[in-house]
Amino acid sequence: MIYSDINTNFIDVLKEIKPYYEPKQILTDDDELTLINKIRTLTQEKINDAYMSDVPIGIFLSGGVDSSYVSKIISQNRPEQIQTFSLRFSNKWTDEANLAMLHASEIGSLHHEVIFNDNTLDFYLNKIYEHLDEPMANSSSSNTLYISC
Repeated sequence: MIYSDINTNFIDVLKEIKPYYEPKQILTDDDELTLINKIRTLTQEKINDAYMSDVPIGIFLSGGVDSSYVSKIISQNRPEQIQTFSLRFSNKWTDEANLAMLHASEIGSLHHEVIFNDNTLDFYLNKIYEHLDEPMANSSSSNTLYISC
């Protein structure tokens, strides 16, 4: 009987759930290639605007798609060699340093690799709490702090 009441309440809650955001459908006469080129151009413009700087730029290169794409765009549009940074983890399942190093060589960046192990994590977790002003569930905050020090 209690189980039945719990399920009924849960079903009532599910009925009231509404989407937070519904994207609008935009009709266009552009073909797929034209749309791809528009998206590419806008993305490249926004990346270049965000990384405008009078000083050398360093990029945290994880080996994933996002940081690889951003670093490639920046390296193509900067007169100087960019610097990339990555972390090498002792856990092979989470280590993407080889991918980061491969991408860094493809874009011609000056690549720096830092080793991040369990002892490093323990030390920097305590440091992170000194710098964060609110609770945070960002799993890369320790990596970011470590690479920026």
